[in-house]
Amino acid sequence: MKIDGIIFDLDGTLIDSMPIWQDLSYDYLVARGVTPKPDLRDMVSTMYLDESSRYLVEEYGLKESPDEVTAYINEKVDDFYFNSVPPKEDVKRFLEGASRRGVRMCVATATERRLCLPALGHNGMLD
Repeated sequence: MKIDGIIFDLDGTLIDSMPIWQDLSYDYLVARGVTPKPDLRDMVSTMYLDESSRYLVEEYGLKESPDEVTAYINEKVDDFYFNSVPPKEDVKRFLEGASRRGVRMCVATATERRLCLPALGHNGMLD
């Protein structure tokens, strides 16, 4: 069977970014000396960032505003995507093989473009 094109998801498929998303709220609380409840990761796993920020402020009685929590988390995410997010194992080898075979490839993701391009770029996967 000839494959003409592949559409990839970004997070958890091309790049190993899932750990940061799973730990952001937990790490935020710990950095402020607050002990997270055991179910924190489950509680925020399906929330959008603004929802999880509000949840943290309300549930843990934080003195920061939801906007301040969101700004802190965005800084951490930006740094990770711009500088250190690693590729998933063997992805680059797979992409190079598909490219040699003339397979067209693209990425479909909910992650903002301003994060995707640097992550793909510093991992040598932008082309």
